[in-house]
This record gives sequence, C-alpha cells and structure tokens, in this order.
Amino acid sequence: MTDGQDASEEPVPPTSVHHLLTGSIAKNAIALGEWSQGDIISPPDEPLALPFTWVQPPGNDAITGTKNPSTTDVKPFYSNASTSLLVVASQTCDVSGADTGKQHPIVMAALLTPATLLDPSIVAAARQGRADYLIESIYKDPSQPSVSWLVDLRMLVPVSKGLLLKRKPGVSAFSSDGLMLFAAALAHKFGRAAIDDVLVTELPKVLNDHVLS
Repeated sequence: MTDGQDASEEPVPPTSVHHLLTGSIAKNAIALGEWSQGDIISPPDEPLALPFTWVQPPGNDAITGTKNPSTTDVKPFYSNASTSLLVVASQTCDVSGADTGKQHPIVMAALLTPATLLDPSIVAAARQGRADYLIESIYKDPSQPSVSWLVDLRMLVPVSKGLLLKRKPGVSAFSSDGLMLFAAALAHKFGRAAIDDVLVTELPKVLNDHVLS
C-alpha cells in the first residue's frame, strides 16, 4: 500500500482508453451532441470550481513548486483554485456521442483564467497576437465585471464525458471570431510540424560560427 492509499481500496489494474468505453456514449449521444468546442463546463446553479490536475514527482516538485506527500511514489496533484474554469478544447465531433465521438470517453479542456492572475506583459502580447496559447474570452464574472478572462492552452485537462452530462451546454467562452481563433490555435498546437533537434540547435550554431569566422 502506498502513502495516502486507503486500506480498503482495491489495486487498480493497468488499463487503456479502450477499457473506458462502456457503451454508454452512444446511449447519451443526443445529450453529448449539444456540446461544442469552446463551451464552458459549468455547474447548473452554482459558481464553477472544477479541479485541474497534473502528475508530480515524489516529494517536492522543483518546477511547479507543489509538494507530493509521498517521497517514493509519483502521484497526481489536484488544484481547487478559483481559476479552474474549464472550456472544451476537443473538436466538436469528438465531444459528441456519434461518429468519431463514440471512441472518445474523455474530452480535453483548457483553463479559463482571469487576466489579473497572468503576467500583464503576456496578456498584452496575446492581445497583439504574439502569445497564441492565450485566447481572450467574452466570459465575465458577475462579481468582477471589469476583469478580462483568457483561455490558456498551456495545460489541457482530461474530463470524462460523464461530467458533461451533468452540466448545461451551449455557453460559449468566445465570440464567433474568438472561437475561430481558439480553433486555429488548437490546430496549430497539435498540427505544427516537429522539427528535429539537429535543425533547432546544431544548424543555428553552425551558421553562427560560419558568420563569425
């Protein structure tokens, strides 16, 4: 038994995404079909407070500053911060319960974050099109109507489609133009060509040495 594991918990065997396909997606195809890329995943009648998570190393994480109570086991870190508004990032066809969506039990969601919690220079760069991982949203917090919110593509969170069934769809985080920018940014993020390390590091060095010689 590892640190933090309840003695009554049964060990979870290794699994795959295929094992998460229970046959319930097609049964809920109509409800899931109401969701679209860019929709905010929100509770019906209460402020949104969804956790986001990442895998952290044992002990202290030198990069994120989080602390894993176990000094031997890799564990997920969960944050219940007030910034954890989530926006559907998966393509609409994958969110639905029909066609390709039948093979996707999980959707990816991006964080919707107030500009006040981001570096002002990065927010300014995003508004000038120089930080394409941040997309400005039309969402407004009623308690802070003057604060702008941006969708951050630097972290995507896996969300079960079961959560979507318990939430109200159709509330987009974007204007029509913003939604196009969001879709384009995601396409660029996953569709950009991978460049070999030799071209990224060695070639510039060779060219620089040649110019200086």
